[in-house]
Amino acid sequence: MGSQLRTDEVLRLIDWLRQAGQPHTLIPRLLFSDTSLVFDCVTADAYECLLQVKLDQDLTPAWYHNPLLPFWVPLLTNRQAVGQAADELQHQFRQLIGNE
Repeated sequence: MGSQLRTDEVLRLIDWLRQAGQPHTLIPRLLFSDTSLVFDCVTADAYECLLQVKLDQDLTPAWYHNPLLPFWVPLLTNRQAVGQAADELQHQFRQLIGNE
């Protein structure tokens, strides 16, 4: 079973994505109560950023055989796409809680 986020953690993730979508922003690692999920902004410039998402053992690919190190998914993306992801997540979250 994958990680489950609390309401306040979803709001923190939306804020974190908004910050990552801003030019020249390198932000701190985002930790959750469930330590199997972590978001990190590794590098950033005006247009792109390299994000990493740590996954728990249930979501780790079968070919990854290092139980001592967590599996990180690298995501090289542009800032605009990260901002759009924040908007979409916020919209879905508001629908879920009945705010829209």
